[in-house]
Amino acid sequence: MAGSCARTSLIFLFLCVCLELPAWPQRALQRIQAEYAVVDAELQKHLKFDQWLDGEPGTRALVARHWALCREWVTVWMDAHPADGLAGAKKALSVIAPTDPAQSLLLNKDAVLVQTPGAIGNVFIVTKARGRHRVAWSIDQAADPPGEFAVGLAKWRASSAGPSEVFKRASVERPTGPLVPNLGLLPQDRQGRARFYIDAAYAQSAGGSGTKQISLWIWDGQSARPLILRDYRVTWFQAKFTRLEGDLLKVHEKRLFRMFDSCSGCDERQIEWVVRVTPDGLEELRETSATPQMDAVDELFYRLTRGEPAATVATPAAIDAATSILEEVRKSNPQMNFREAHSLGMIMSEKSKWFGASGTICLGTSGIGLNAFSLKHGANGWIVTSIGKGEAACPAGPEPKPHHLPPQLLR
Repeated sequence: MAGSCARTSLIFLFLCVCLELPAWPQRALQRIQAEYAVVDAELQKHLKFDQWLDGEPGTRALVARHWALCREWVTVWMDAHPADGLAGAKKALSVIAPTDPAQSLLLNKDAVLVQTPGAIGNVFIVTKARGRHRVAWSIDQAADPPGEFAVGLAKWRASSAGPSEVFKRASVERPTGPLVPNLGLLPQDRQGRARFYIDAAYAQSAGGSGTKQISLWIWDGQSARPLILRDYRVTWFQAKFTRLEGDLLKVHEKRLFRMFDSCSGCDERQIEWVVRVTPDGLEELRETSATPQMDAVDELFYRLTRGEPAATVATPAAIDAATSILEEVRKSNPQMNFREAHSLGMIMSEKSKWFGASGTICLGTSGIGLNAFSLKHGANGWIVTSIGKGEAACPAGPEPKPHHLPPQLLR
């Protein structure tokens, strides 16, 4: 009799447990969603320009908790909706932050790359093992044993999320965070390991140009390891941004001319940096310039102002004309220091006309006025062949491309 009662009690307890199981994740989801809503609402109160913290005590801890709740939510949601598979990460994000869409990318059948909602970004990987989902890696906790990328990785931590006054001052040339990520997949390596890239923008309050961080990663099933990480500049109005074309990852970067300046939102010197993604690794290819003709003009004046030979970038006639231009500038401004960056002024207008391997750039700057630079392409690249002064020397063609924007967009 006693044994029968014991068996009955065990069966009853087993049935209670089985009946209760489906409710556990639902209760957890309700708890996480409620706490996330509270933390998210509180975090919004401490944001400036939607991306900086106000510097109040505890705000960085609030960011860290925001990220932690998002990670917990995604894993619990996926446990509660096993039929969705790893694609459930996307549904989970749409439920907890319907007005702030975040990315998720399938790395393979066992792992998904996820972005946390919000302007203060974070990235993590969820895997599934023995029927349960877990966070296997998070970029704010990523370690870099060799230390090669330690500085760049540190900018993903909650400690790099503010306060705004300090970080805005540092954001122009020494960006510190926070970062807003954009995720992309790369081809797998020969061993079938997943690879991906994170093209992230540093927070900034204004300006037509900004700084981004590009990082390329490999996922070995246990952790993600950085292969390349570097900062680069862009203008938010440039025609092309980071993209994958076949096995080539192309990154468009805004560089500065040495002798000329331009507005913050202008393209200036566009460089394409390319990485070939091969089955055996990554191969960084030679950078190419989208403005090789203008590079030759810039190089001519750069060499002349430093007393360096310029015969490889210009003809004798062009060198004489450029020297005369510099002498005129020096006479009108005896204090001019040509060794200072952008000493020949801001580019105000530019138009060009090309006929195969030759053509003319009509360039107007605040330092040397309007000049027409004729160039031809030779064995060693573009060479300045002659320089004409004024509008009369400029070729007929399309209207000049303006290089002047409203003052708030000027660097």
